[in-house]
Amino acid sequence: MWNHLGRNAFLNVSAGIGTSIYAPVRFACPPEAILVTLRAKEIGYA
Repeated sequence: MWNHLGRNAFLNVSAGIGTSIYAPVRFACPPEAILVTLRAKEIGYA
């Protein structure tokens, strides 16, 4: 859970899928891809 100025939000940080020119090494870090499904909140009307 990430908190900024009293507001909370879910936060997901992935290890990524590869390397870059700035960090050409991956150590003990298998590649991963994450699928996040967002759904609208259901609002009930009376």
